[in-house]
Amino acid sequence: MRRPATLFLIALICLIAGMEMQARSSRPAIAWRAMKSLVAGPATPGVRIPAEKPVPCPPKAITILLIGQSHGANYAGERFRTDGRTFVAVGRKCYRANDPLPGTDGDRGNLWTEVGNRLARRSGRDFVLLNASISATKIGQWAPGGNLHDHLMGAVRQRPAEVSAVAIQIGEGDYGGGTPRGDFARDLGATINAVREAGIDAPVFVARGSRFCGRMRPSQTITAAQNDVLNSARRIFAGPDLDAVAGRYDGCHFSGLAARKVASLWVDTLYAELARQN
Repeated sequence: MRRPATLFLIALICLIAGMEMQARSSRPAIAWRAMKSLVAGPATPGVRIPAEKPVPCPPKAITILLIGQSHGANYAGERFRTDGRTFVAVGRKCYRANDPLPGTDGDRGNLWTEVGNRLARRSGRDFVLLNASISATKIGQWAPGGNLHDHLMGAVRQRPAEVSAVAIQIGEGDYGGGTPRGDFARDLGATINAVREAGIDAPVFVARGSRFCGRMRPSQTITAAQNDVLNSARRIFAGPDLDAVAGRYDGCHFSGLAARKVASLWVDTLYAELARQN
C-alpha cells in the first residue's frame, strides 16, 4: 500500500520541478511562476536600493502613500521616467522617479511614475510617491501583527512631507489564497486605522482589484470586502476599477498600454480630491 503512494509523491515532485524549469526558460510559463509567488508571498520585503543620488524634496508637493502588491511595485510592462517633477521618497530622502523605482521590488516598470507625471502636469505641482508596495502579498500581511506591518509603519514614519492621499491596491493574492470576505475587510480596516493612528489623516482610496492570474472574472468575495470598508464619513473612498482594465502581458501584470490606462484612472480620482481640498 505504501509503494503506490510513494510513487505518486515522486511523480508530483517531478511535475513541479519540471514546471519550475520551464518557468525559467519559457515565456508561456511566466503565469505559473506569478501564480506561485502570489499565493506564497514573501517572508520579508526585498526592496530596491536607490542607485542615484538623492535630490532635495520639493516643497508643497503632492505626496501619495501607496500600499499594495505587484501593481504598485515594479512589474508593469513598460518603464517610465520622470518628466522632471515626479519623485520617489525612500528613508526621508527624495530621488528622481526613474523605473524601476527604489523602495519597492521588481525590475520592470512602475505605473505610478506615469501617475506622477500626469498628475504633475495637470495640477502644476510636483509629485512625491511614498511607495510601500511589495509584490505577492495579501492584506493580512499589512495589518497589525502581519509580517509587513513594520515595513509599512517604517515608510509612514519616514515620510518627507505631509501625505495628500493614501492609495491602496491589493486583492489579487487574497483571491488566489481564498481569504474570506470578513477577514479581508477586517484586515484592510485595521491597516487603514494604523496609518491614521500614525498621523496620516489624508483621504484613503481603495482600488477594486481581484483578478487573480489567469482568471478573467473578478472575485465577488474580494470586491465586496473592498466595498465593505468604504465610508465617506471617514474619508475612505472607492478608487479605480483595476479589474476592468485588460492587457496583462503574463496573465497577471499590466502591459505598458494598460499601465497608462490605470495611471489615467488614478489621476482622475486623485485630481478630483485635490481640487476639492483646494
